[in-house]
Amino acid sequence: MLEDGGAYHQYQPLTKMGNHELGSNFNDDPLWMILAVAAYIKETGDVSILDEKVPYENRDELADTMLDHMKRAFYHVVKKVGPHGLPLSGRADWNDCLNLSCFSDKPGESFQTYNNKEMFKEPPYYSKVAESVMIAGMFCAIAPEYVEMCKMKGDTAEAEKAQAEIEKMRKNTLEYGYDGEWFLRAYDHYGKKVGSHECEEGKIFIEPQGWCVLAGLGKDKGYDIQTLDSVDKYLNSKHGLVLNNPAFTHYYGSRSARQGSTRACPRYQASSGCTVCDSLCVSMAAPPEKVCGHYSMHRPAAQRGDLTAEAGLRVPAARRISAVPEMPEQRGSPRGQGPPWML
Repeated sequence: MLEDGGAYHQYQPLTKMGNHELGSNFNDDPLWMILAVAAYIKETGDVSILDEKVPYENRDELADTMLDHMKRAFYHVVKKVGPHGLPLSGRADWNDCLNLSCFSDKPGESFQTYNNKEMFKEPPYYSKVAESVMIAGMFCAIAPEYVEMCKMKGDTAEAEKAQAEIEKMRKNTLEYGYDGEWFLRAYDHYGKKVGSHECEEGKIFIEPQGWCVLAGLGKDKGYDIQTLDSVDKYLNSKHGLVLNNPAFTHYYGSRSARQGSTRACPRYQASSGCTVCDSLCVSMAAPPEKVCGHYSMHRPAAQRGDLTAEAGLRVPAARRISAVPEMPEQRGSPRGQGPPWML
């Protein structure tokens, strides 16, 4: 981790260092640290890890307790919010291709390393407007683990302060992140919605749905059931859950693009309407009877029948959907039709 609570986006196991060329500012990364430590404690019961001195950036002179690392990771998200009080996307989040701050102007420039210093005048050179609803959902689902860590160490005051920040984020996510039938994906640099029924393409994205449901956002209003129904209705296919729908069919130009390289991907490839394992986070939020179906559909062996090719073990047959449904406004349009391999 970095001293400011951020984290390198890539870690090199051999050198035990972060990738300096790629750097940080993928603003979901710190939350995975909290989730990992919480998982370790739950598995081992070893709360003493919170007292272990751990160096920042692998520099011994910067060592502090693991609990301090958790605190800085928590407030890294809290302090970096946009106009709606939702977490800033930064360079990007879990979906690297949804890079809302790249604005590269030369062919071949990497969205992961490019900084547009003409548009963003101050470091770290990313939008202070583009917000990620996925990170908001992650925060609401994961941050309570930090609260529990504080309670384990007897820091009631910090636990109450952190819980207040979580409640604030929950309120903002429900107010500005729910789109009526599912959760938005993001707000772009211009404050426009991404992953909304208002969008021409990419009306719904998979990532925020699972995290927001896992966080229990709007559960008392039935948002969880409605969201998972929308996932089944608009994102399910016989090969698994797709990343977004309808897939993007064209790119709008690097200077004006609001969906980064997601829109540069060919239709039904990579991050434009393709099935990806990232989608399985939704399985954790789905009802038990659907979890196995979601999981199985992503396994190539399951697509060949009820016997796995590698072990010959019987598994429940995948629940198959004939095609990714067309969004209501897209029926009869080429943009609403699924690719041949989905039919």
